[in-house]
Amino acid sequence: MSRPFEVLTQRSARVAKAEVIVKMDVRGLVDKQEGGLAHFAKANCRIAVVQTGKIRRLLRFDQEDATAGPVVAAGDVWLRSTWGVEGFAHFSYSMDGLKFKEIGNPYRLSLGAYRGDRVGLYTLNSVMDRGYVDFSNFHYQIQ
Repeated sequence: MSRPFEVLTQRSARVAKAEVIVKMDVRGLVDKQEGGLAHFAKANCRIAVVQTGKIRRLLRFDQEDATAGPVVAAGDVWLRSTWGVEGFAHFSYSMDGLKFKEIGNPYRLSLGAYRGDRVGLYTLNSVMDRGYVDFSNFHYQIQ
């Protein structure tokens, strides 16, 4: 049986400067669920809050590799991706929506099929059909 994977995407523009910031309410996460912000095409990279038992932790995934971030004690977390014409995305997070901290190495945006890189919001639970994430204040700015 396949497990739900919900995703909302937008093609990412290759411009001088682009930024996506989203506020994520993680109070609805359940064990083995994750939700976050991703770039994907042939390859993918994402920043997410993952719940294991009763602990929620911020993680940055680059294909199969993961970089651990802090435990998320609050109900809200802000996720950000910035990139430019050079084609590298930088992920960061904030616990207050004001001060962001970068996590992981820059990610090389790639082409995939005819669409190119896409930036998106997602949630998945690999074990059960439960849990949710609320996204709000989605901000996508290009210059």
